Amino acid sequence: MASPPAVIRFFCACGQRVSAPATHAGKGGACPKCRARITIPAVSAPKADPPPPPESTGSALDPDIVKHIMAELKERCSHSYATKDGYYVQVKFTAGRSQGVVLSTVADAAGQPRLEITSAIGMLAMDSEAAKLLRHAADFPEGRLFVDKTNMIKAALSLPLVKDKPKALSKAVELLAWRADEIEKALFGMDLR
Repeated sequence: MASPPAVIRFFCACGQRVSAPATHAGKGGACPKCRARITIPAVSAPKADPPPPPESTGSALDPDIVKHIMAELKERCSHSYATKDGYYVQVKFTAGRSQGVVLSTVADAAGQPRLEITSAIGMLAMDSEAAKLLRHAADFPEGRLFVDKTNMIKAALSLPLVKDKPKALSKAVELLAWRADEIEKALFGMDLR
């Protein structure tokens, strides 16, 4: 029987290759690139290409909308930057805690633009986490929780893209960041940053 590897190698949902000591399997941390919360899996991912970056959910986000949202979040945003599919924002809370969200544009069934706010919570590594996730999904009626192709647990919220309502949009960004942070604490028992 082969001995377990001394180092576990895996990929974050953003495509960043991550390495961690095998003794940290099942523990949480943050991706060194995107700062998303990750859970170190029990074994290394098979040697393969990194997962593809998240699929584009629609057209580029209007820079004016981003400017207005960022103006509303100015005191609560530690950093932000444009991504291929939208805009990344790190929302600060009290006691040094924060949660990252990605803003992008999607179209609803009628083709109308909507603001999609998504936050990575952590890697689904154990069945017990899946059971807890199902319980939290019922407590999140304003949005949705899902597990993507890379086993990353994500929270998302979609709302009509109303350009003249930046305060409502920024409040939605804060709401999703806060809910994702609370769900992460409940699932993993700690703030992973």
